[in-house]
Amino acid sequence: MLQSPLWPLIPVVVALVSVVAVFSSVSKSHRQVTAATVEWDEDLDAAHQIAERTGKAVLVNFTARQNCHACGLLKRQVLIQPDFLDYVRSRFVLVEIDKSMLEDDGTKTEKLRRMEAWQYQYRAGSVPTVFLLDANGRPFGITHHRDGGQGPFVNFLAQCQVAREHRDKLLKQANSLTGQARAAMLDEALSVIDGVLSQDVTLDEPPLTVFHASDIDDILQLVPNAESPLHQKYAQLRRDAVEAQTQHALYLKFHEIADADGFDAAVKYADELLAHTTDKTLIKKLRSYRCFYLEHGDRFQEELNQVLEDLRDPELTSDERHWLEDREAFSLGRLGRHDEALAIFNRWIVEAGDDRDKKRKAYQDKGQFQWGTERLKAAVAFDTAAAFSEEGSEEWWENKHMAAWGFLLGKDYGTAKQKHFALLNRVDLPVVRKPSLLLDAIKCLLALNERDRAEELRPQLRQSLDACSKDLLDPDTPKRFLQECDQLFSEMRKSAERPSSEQ
Repeated sequence: MLQSPLWPLIPVVVALVSVVAVFSSVSKSHRQVTAATVEWDEDLDAAHQIAERTGKAVLVNFTARQNCHACGLLKRQVLIQPDFLDYVRSRFVLVEIDKSMLEDDGTKTEKLRRMEAWQYQYRAGSVPTVFLLDANGRPFGITHHRDGGQGPFVNFLAQCQVAREHRDKLLKQANSLTGQARAAMLDEALSVIDGVLSQDVTLDEPPLTVFHASDIDDILQLVPNAESPLHQKYAQLRRDAVEAQTQHALYLKFHEIADADGFDAAVKYADELLAHTTDKTLIKKLRSYRCFYLEHGDRFQEELNQVLEDLRDPELTSDERHWLEDREAFSLGRLGRHDEALAIFNRWIVEAGDDRDKKRKAYQDKGQFQWGTERLKAAVAFDTAAAFSEEGSEEWWENKHMAAWGFLLGKDYGTAKQKHFALLNRVDLPVVRKPSLLLDAIKCLLALNERDRAEELRPQLRQSLDACSKDLLDPDTPKRFLQECDQLFSEMRKSAERPSSEQ
């Protein structure tokens, strides 16, 4: 990936400051904008037509609302927040591509097939991924969920708009040049835009080779000398693209085999390829696929054996080692060796030292592992993770909410009640969290036989669902929550009517 500086010229910095200043003044004067007043389209082709007609750009969010935690965080922290909505409403046509939509029988809808085609067009291999597109459909910014909420996200949008303007100006200048001068100008334009295409996102291919292929062709033709640094730069980028395409084709082949013949067949295919390659990078990739399909085929002892063998590799990166240790803990857990698995998470906690972010993630991982078998201990782990989060941040709320829920499911109703009401009484309670906290608080009160107080929360639950209905990830949530609440009170009344000897 190209690593050229994003802002090589002083005028670009000045323009960026101007954009951010405009954003700041706009956000203060349009606080009335809400998620309910901003429309998200589902048709990317139609959005391009609107953009061409109105002069706006397109912001497209590739998401999976039904089964993607990070997608929910992006929506709650950014996409329904006032600063974001203030900034985008006059600048972008908004599009949401939700790849999780299926028919009732689990088959793909025609709409989903179109969405997958768009996802492939832009090489958006993971969700959430947000693209900023000009009217011609060419990206000028790509990002995932960004830490820090709407502020850093909107600042990134402003940077992208400055980069787009600078790229387009340089490309226009390049059209009037020839030879190496033209190649140098094209390189400058691509370097500017690559900073916001590759800043924090890994696509299935290097974005410049996908969206600026003709410009790269021109550079390589205008500078044919293979020893030239400029030629080498883009020739290497092309080689990276070929490697990425090969890896993607391998992924599709494994997926095809697993779908057609099952997980064991995918493991067998990995073994066949491993027997005929000596390339270290390919071996690592194939063994990761083998591990994945062993796990999905419930062959946990074999997965553990492979992971332990792979962990002996002295050339592992820290990320590779962490992933393998995570799979080791998972397979140990599925084999009933919980103490050995917990030792891994406890070691991560110790190794985190004074790094609060690593400490938080280690406790979260421990809580997620314990969730299936030891709810109360999982609740304590999530509560501890919150202590290493910035109070009031999305991570803090997520861990506190999980802790409260864990105490409820672990039937420590007194602690669960205290945890739920501590969150419900906060003035900074996110509106989308209130319904689930209220419903669980009702469950706590009914379990503690505090029926009158539980009854008092019922109208609050309905009001909170009405207040955030537009912002919920699942549109069926209000109906489902109210039905569950009615069922709880129905069961309570039946229990109260039964003679004490039958209870």
